[in-house]
Amino acid sequence: MATLAEKQFERRFRLLINKVFEKTHWLEQAVKLGANPVFLGHGLIKFFNGDDSPIYLAVMSMDMSGDLERISPLLESLRSPEPESYKKDVAEYSPKGSNITLNIWESLKKDELTRVTDFKKLFNEDSDTLRTAVLYYNGGKGKVSRFVFKNHKSWKRSYTVPLRFCHYPSYYPDTGRTLDWTFTLHSNERVNNVPPYASRSSGEDSSDFVEDHGIEVLEDLHSSGKLNQEAVEIIQLLQRMKGLRRK
Repeated sequence: MATLAEKQFERRFRLLINKVFEKTHWLEQAVKLGANPVFLGHGLIKFFNGDDSPIYLAVMSMDMSGDLERISPLLESLRSPEPESYKKDVAEYSPKGSNITLNIWESLKKDELTRVTDFKKLFNEDSDTLRTAVLYYNGGKGKVSRFVFKNHKSWKRSYTVPLRFCHYPSYYPDTGRTLDWTFTLHSNERVNNVPPYASRSSGEDSSDFVEDHGIEVLEDLHSSGKLNQEAVEIIQLLQRMKGLRRK
């Protein structure tokens, strides 16, 4: 039997899909091709906590075949845009009746990265840490993962997030292949006085963000005394793994 939290997640997942899509052809075809569409943005966390304030999401198909847009274009499945909301030059689109802005750069521009006008639309800046979240379509079941980038000092021109492109449960938490998806500013945008067209240095890591397996949430619950001994042991194991990754 599903828990209250699972039922809440399912309701919010269906609500988001219904707000964005008029038809599910694009999603269904993606699954047939073995793809796992992704919605990325820090606003997902508050959305799944029941907050209906406006959010901004980047949409990526994770279609390795390259056939999805040819067979079923994303725009044909989305709800009609709000008047004046469709900005084709930056690939932003707000489905009518929703408070969601979509970045559909990959689909619209047939690109293998996502361009944005402002990273703060996708990443939440908290002191020296950037955070975001990913909703995997996951064959229609949905799955949210959080990602963190620590030691953030100043904004870069691009960031990469290791997205998993096979279906749950095979991909989670530590199995399955990942694709480092790049998010970059539009070529005419400047950040931290870094000129447009500046590229990443060869010495930089390929992936900026790392997946956060809920350690911080579990630690908060542990400190409040709300977890049983089995959950405490899981936390301790995750903490040891977290320590090993830092070495």
